[in-house]
Amino acid sequence: MNARGFAWRLASLQRKLEWELDTAKATLARELAAEEAARSAQARAEQLLQQGAVEARNARAAHADPRAYRHVLGYLVGLGDQVTVAATKAQATSDQLAAARQDVVHRQRRLDVLLHARKNALAAYLKAEAHREEKEADAGWLALRALRRQAEERA
Repeated sequence: MNARGFAWRLASLQRKLEWELDTAKATLARELAAEEAARSAQARAEQLLQQGAVEARNARAAHADPRAYRHVLGYLVGLGDQVTVAATKAQATSDQLAAARQDVVHRQRRLDVLLHARKNALAAYLKAEAHREEKEADAGWLALRALRRQAEERA
C-alpha cells in the first residue's frame, strides 16, 4: 500500500512531545551526574572524617597537647558538619533524580499514546485507500465489460 497521501494532523504535536522527551532525558542525564557528584562528595567527606577520627585517637593515645587535641576535635566537628551537608545534598539530588525519571516516564507514555494513535490512523487510511482502489478497479472492470458488450453487439 502507498502511504504517500497520508497526512498526520498531529505531526506538530508529535514533534513537540519528542522535543520535550529529549529535553527531559537531558535533564535526567544532568541529574544523574549531579547525584554521582554528590555521592562522591559525601564519600570523600566521610573518608576525611574517619581519617580525622583515627588521627585524633592516635594523638590522644600519644598524650598530645590538650589544646592541639581540642583543635583536632573542633576540626572533626567541622568534618561532621560537612558530612551532614553532603548527605543532605546527596539526598536532595537523589530526590531530583527520581523526579526527573518520573518526568521521562510520563513524557514517554504521552508520546507512545500519540504514536499508537498515529499507527491506528495510518492503518485506517490504508484500509480506506485499499477500499477506494478496489472500487476504482471494480468500476474499471465494469466499464470495460460494458464496452466489450457494446462491441459484441455491433459486431
